[in-house]
Amino acid sequence: MTKGASMDIRRARNAFLPFWSSMLASLAIGLTGTAGAQTLYVANQDVATLSVINTLPGTLATTISTGAGPTGVAASANGQTVVVANTSDNTVTIIAAASGNVLGTVKVGSQPTGVAITPDGTTAYVANSGDGTVSVISVATASVLTQVKVGLSPFGIALSPTGQLLYVANSFDNSVSVIATSGNSVSATVPVGASPSGVSVAPDGSKIYVSNTADNSVSVIAAASNTVSSTVAAGAGPMGIATTPDGVTYVANIEDGTVSVLSASAAVVQTISTGGAPYGVTTSTNGSTVFVVNKTAKLVSVISAATNTISGTIAVPGTPGSFGAFFGSGAAPQSVLAAAILPSSRSVIVGNTATFMSTILNTSGATVNNCQFTLPSSAPVGLSLAYQTLSSGGQVTGQANQPISIGPNQGQGFLLALNSTVTLPAVQLPLVITCSG
Repeated sequence: MTKGASMDIRRARNAFLPFWSSMLASLAIGLTGTAGAQTLYVANQDVATLSVINTLPGTLATTISTGAGPTGVAASANGQTVVVANTSDNTVTIIAAASGNVLGTVKVGSQPTGVAITPDGTTAYVANSGDGTVSVISVATASVLTQVKVGLSPFGIALSPTGQLLYVANSFDNSVSVIATSGNSVSATVPVGASPSGVSVAPDGSKIYVSNTADNSVSVIAAASNTVSSTVAAGAGPMGIATTPDGVTYVANIEDGTVSVLSASAAVVQTISTGGAPYGVTTSTNGSTVFVVNKTAKLVSVISAATNTISGTIAVPGTPGSFGAFFGSGAAPQSVLAAAILPSSRSVIVGNTATFMSTILNTSGATVNNCQFTLPSSAPVGLSLAYQTLSSGGQVTGQANQPISIGPNQGQGFLLALNSTVTLPAVQLPLVITCSG
């Protein structure tokens, strides 16, 4: 932050002092949770975080730090644990769903991607695409129990409803490895289409659906015989795949911006346009809602399963890359931070500074440190953000862009300044507020 820009912040402060009282009122409202909300976990690959989203009403609850390049995400059926595979640093992050606390970080094989958790929540399986193995992890001890050798470049994985069988899509040798989890050994290898990526299992365990990215198809495997019973045409570049409790399967086609809908009899019944690059897909516990992460649009498309239409979108503060069953059955942890920004929008001439006021409240009983504002990775090119603390009387204090600590049950006011070197369209842009501790 240059000295001149810092002076711009100081000159603008008085214009926004009348908003102070109404801003505090909106903060109090923001502390109220939503009853019955369930949770979506979205890995932001470029910023090494996990966005925890209340699906009702579709708002960001908190953000959790992960390892580098988080990709695979799985939430346990009992709602207690979330496991994240970090592709870029060969680790797995184990998170307590209720608190959002990291329980452990586990070193696994090379380039971990897909993740699955057993129905009882005790064991996690992680596909290591760089070395052709699956790591078997004890959730309680955050340690690797064993590794299973599979095919080349395993990517997506899924467990049978009983947890007795694990299906692994091997992208580089066009096969699916079937692992008997009782002894953690490969019991069968099934040839499928070209570059299989995603795997889902029918609710009764009788069929396994495999998205074949390179030949735009879905292989349907009969579990009883471990053979392909049919092959169904999908959109261009099918990646993520998920099956609802009533047997309807959704396939995210990354290359043509669509989602293919397959009936329980494995026939394509509809194609939904999402735009961008749909990547991972998951369903709510009851199957009424489908969530699709869109990498280029940096949002989650929400699909109503009743009508197979998009009912809404949720913006995320990074490039989303969730792959797996990333919907949780429990409510999202409440962040200890609450914040509000006023006014809600501004328009200025290019080159001028748009200023806002914000307050961060620390609602916990402990000090939080390194609190700062940043722009999300989805911010337009040419946009910059500066922030500086305010005294209780509304005077600018401290240094520009200097992270601070906030004491227990205390708040801190800020003046924010946005500048752009180019003309920008009207957009809704979430700011990222982070603290440590």
